[in-house]
Amino acid sequence: MPALDGVRRYPERLHRVVVAALVEPVAHEEHLGERDAAALIMQGIEYVCAQGILTPDVGGTANTAEVTRAVVEFIEAKATVAEAI
Repeated sequence: MPALDGVRRYPERLHRVVVAALVEPVAHEEHLGERDAAALIMQGIEYVCAQGILTPDVGGTANTAEVTRAVVEFIEAKATVAEAI
């Protein structure tokens, strides 16, 4: 799979790849004028990183699925709170 060749050859870049994949929707949402959605995604990324949910290349123990799941759970929790208001 060509898209993963760089990750396989340079595993130290893995966390950057995961975070970059999560940041891309932020730019997309901002482009569409969905600034609140973009901010929520970015908050999720920042929260997860601050909690130490990181891949091994940056000193963590999580895999890509765990990092992604943590960001999604953050967003879902915030959405649930917003719906309750």
